[in-house]
Amino acid sequence: MSMENITLISTIIGTLSIITTLIFLILELRKSMSQYKSSNLINRDNQYYEFTNYWSMEENLKVVLKGREDYSSMNDSEKFKFENYIENRVRMFSFSVNSSKVSDTLTFHHNRINDFFKFHGSLECYNDLLKRNLIPYAWNDVIQSGLSSADN
Repeated sequence: MSMENITLISTIIGTLSIITTLIFLILELRKSMSQYKSSNLINRDNQYYEFTNYWSMEENLKVVLKGREDYSSMNDSEKFKFENYIENRVRMFSFSVNSSKVSDTLTFHHNRINDFFKFHGSLECYNDLLKRNLIPYAWNDVIQSGLSSADN
């Protein structure tokens, strides 16, 4: 066998090993991504549970119910707590719309956004947070999209 043939065979073997390695990497990355998505969904579910559990406690629930009705009548301590409630819920809406597969359409998410902001105080607090530039633009885009869908 000539040196030229040996070089050609080793090039083919090297190329095949690189292609095999790339295929293996692609398969492993797909598995890893699937595991990441599952882990992310479980984590999001846990966060939502913690959120609803916290705000369902009697002391916190009173603040939520009062804020929903009339945000402007709240004292500073209540406003602070209610603003955190609104901001966290808006964050959940934003990440849910942008990354979850809870629903194939945005209708589900938009219905939840509209249901959440049907209370005057919640919308008033949200608008106050917007005026103070405390809500990121990307989050606001998701909320405004949901709110404008009720008009259609």
